[in-house]
Amino acid sequence: MATILFFAQTAGATSTGPVAVMPFKNLSGQTDLDWLRVGMAETLIADLQKAGGRPVVERDQIDKALAEIALQSESAGSDEALAARAGKLVGATTVVLGAFQTAGGTKNPQLRLTARFVNVESGVIEETAKVTGRVGEVFALQDQIVARLLGKAPPKKRPAKSSSQKKAVSAEATAEAFHAYSLSLSTSSAVERIRYLKEAIELDPDFHYASDDLAALQTRLKGHRRNDDDAVDSKTQELLVLLRDPTRTAEDNAHAVTQAFRRYSNSYRWESLRRLAEVVYELHLPAAGGIDPHESASYNIFLAHLMLKQADLALQAGERHVKTFPGGTFTGMLSGQIENLIQAQHRDRQARVGIDADLQDVANDEAKLTGKEPNLAWRRRMFAFRRCAIHYGGRGFEGAIRLCTSFATEYGPDPADGDNPLDRMARYFAAISKAELGRFEEARADMNVLVDEDADWARKMAVQSFLSMWPRD
Repeated sequence: MATILFFAQTAGATSTGPVAVMPFKNLSGQTDLDWLRVGMAETLIADLQKAGGRPVVERDQIDKALAEIALQSESAGSDEALAARAGKLVGATTVVLGAFQTAGGTKNPQLRLTARFVNVESGVIEETAKVTGRVGEVFALQDQIVARLLGKAPPKKRPAKSSSQKKAVSAEATAEAFHAYSLSLSTSSAVERIRYLKEAIELDPDFHYASDDLAALQTRLKGHRRNDDDAVDSKTQELLVLLRDPTRTAEDNAHAVTQAFRRYSNSYRWESLRRLAEVVYELHLPAAGGIDPHESASYNIFLAHLMLKQADLALQAGERHVKTFPGGTFTGMLSGQIENLIQAQHRDRQARVGIDADLQDVANDEAKLTGKEPNLAWRRRMFAFRRCAIHYGGRGFEGAIRLCTSFATEYGPDPADGDNPLDRMARYFAAISKAELGRFEEARADMNVLVDEDADWARKMAVQSFLSMWPRD
C-alpha cells in the first residue's frame, strides 16, 4: 500500500486561481524512469481538469514558458523561483512542483514522490505532499493533491474495481499501462501516439487517462479531416469557375484538374470525385503538357463508381471510356480493372449458387430436433446463426443483412459465447454486407457501435481497417 504524508507549510494552501503543473523531476538519475517526468504531470493535469473548480494550464503552455525562460541570459534561480516565473508567464496563481526517486533497494523497489505547491506571487511553498509506493499505486498521490488544491477533504483511497468486470488488473499491468501512456506523450507522431494509447488500454482497460486521450485525439483528427474536406471543396468550387475562364492556358487547366482529382481520391471521397469528374468531362477541356483532362475525367468517373460498389455503373463508364479513348493513357489499366470486376461478379454468382443447398442442409438438420433435447434453445440459436453466416459467406449480402440483423435482435448476447459473441459477429457480418452493397454510411455507423462496445474485439476483427478504407462521402 502507498504511504502518504502531508505537511502544511503556510495558511494559504487552498488559494484560488489557475493551477500549473511542472514536469516531475527525476531525483534518482535513473534514465529508465524518465518517462515518469511527463506522465505524472499529465495525469495530474487530467485529474485536476476532471475535478473542476479551478482552471488548469495546459502542458504545452508550461513547456513554452520554460523554453522562454531558458532562452533568457539570467539564471533561473531555485526551483521555486523558476516555478513562480513560469507561473506568471502562463497566468497561474499556484504551481505544482513534483519529484520522484527510487527507494527500498533493488529487491523490492518502490517510488518516493513529492509534490510542492508554490504560490506564484510570493514564491513561497504553501504545502508539501509525499508518497511512497509502487508505480501502480502512485495515483493515490494525485487524489490527495487534487483535493488539497480544491480545498476538499482528501479521499482515503480510489474506488475499488467493480466485481462485474471481466478480469482484475494487477498493479504491475497498471504500471505498464502508465508507461505506455507516458510514451504517447513524448512522440510528435499521431500514429505512434495512437499505438501507445491503444497499448495502454489493452494492458489496463480502466486506465482512463489513455482512453480519454485517444477519444480526444480521434475527435481532433476527425476535425482536421473535416477542415481538409472543406478546403478541398472550396478549392474545387474556385477551380470550376477558373476552368470556364477563356484567358487561362490549357496547361494550367490540365494541371489543376489533375491535382483536384488526386485530392479527392487520396481522401477516399469518391462521390465528390464522381461529381467533379462528370462536370470536367462535359467541359471537353483540351489536352496539354501530356495530360488530357477529358480522358482523365472519364477514367475517374469509372474509378469512383468502382470504389462506391456501383458495379453496373462502373461497367457502363468503363465501356464508354474504352470506346471513346482507344489506346489512351488509362485504357490498358482500365481494361484490366473491367476484367477483374467481371470475374468478381462471376465468382459472386457461383458462390450464391451454393446458398440454397447449404440452407437446405440447415433445414434438414433442424427438422431432426424432437423438442426433447436438453439444449434445444441453444441449438435453434446456432441454426439461426448458421443461416446468417451462410448468406454472408456465399456473398448473398441482402440475405446476410436480413438474417444477421434478425439473429442479433432475436437472440442477443449469450454468455456461453465467451470471447466470440455470436450476436456481435452477426452485426459485423451485416455491416460488411451493407458496405459491399454500397451502403457505407449505414455500415460505418454499425461498425462504430461495435468499436464502442468492445474496442479490443474490434481491433482483432480489423474494424478500424474497414473504416479507414471505406468512402468518406
